[in-house]
Amino acid sequence: KGTGQAMDKQPPKTIYLVRHGESGFNKAALENRDEALHSSLLHDCDITELGVQQASEVGELLKKLEVDLVVVSPLRRAIQTYYNTTAFTTVPVVVSHLCSERVEGTCDTGSHPDVLASEFSALQFSHLSPNWWYSPASIDPFSFRPLPHTPPPQPTTTTTTTTTTTMFDFAPYWTAVREHTQKRGYIEPKGAFVARVNAFKDWLRARPESRIAVFGHADFFWQFTAKSGEFARRPKQQQQQQQ
Repeated sequence: KGTGQAMDKQPPKTIYLVRHGESGFNKAALENRDEALHSSLLHDCDITELGVQQASEVGELLKKLEVDLVVVSPLRRAIQTYYNTTAFTTVPVVVSHLCSERVEGTCDTGSHPDVLASEFSALQFSHLSPNWWYSPASIDPFSFRPLPHTPPPQPTTTTTTTTTTTMFDFAPYWTAVREHTQKRGYIEPKGAFVARVNAFKDWLRARPESRIAVFGHADFFWQFTAKSGEFARRPKQQQQQQQ
C-alpha cells in the first residue's frame, strides 16, 4: 500500500516487474562487492553480454503479454534491458526516477538527462532534474560534497549538402561525475527510500492504464512487494548475488 488515500472503487491493476539483466556491477561484485560498490568505472554501468542475452530471452515471454504502459528506471541497465527485450515497441514508455534503485554504490548514481537523451533518443528525459537520483547534498549541502551540476557543453553541428551531424563532448561532465563518485560516502536513507517506493505506488494508482510493465531493480522491487510500508531488506545471500 502507498501513502495516499485508498481507492477502493478503482479497478485492479496488473503490474509486471522486470529486473534488469546482468550489469557490469553484478559481474564485478562476484569477485569483490565492496570494491565494485565504490568503483567510479561502474558509475551508471551498462549491462554485460550476458545481460543482453538475458533481456532477449525474457523478451520472448514479455511479447506474449498485453501491456498498456511501460515504465523504465533512468539507470542505464534498466533502459538497456528494456531495449534488448524488443518487446512493447508500440506501447507508450515513461521514464521515472521514482523506480530507480536505492543508492548504495556508484552504479546507483545516475547520468545527466542530456547524456541519456543523446544515447536513448527514442525516450523522453527532459522532465528529469539534472541530478534526479538521491543526493544528500539536496538536504544538507554543508555536510556532503555536492553532486556535479555541470551539464554537457552545447552540441557542435556540422551541415553538408546531404546530412546534418551533431556531436557532443561529454568529457568535462564525466570527469566531474567520476571525481564525485570516487569521494562518495553516502547511502540513500531507509526512510527516504521507502517514501520514494510509496510515492511510485501512488503514481501507478493514479495512472489510467490497467496493465503496466516496470523495468527496474532488485532492491526496489523487494521493497515494492513488501507487505507493509516498513523497510524491507533482502536476505544477505541475495544481496551478494544481485543489485
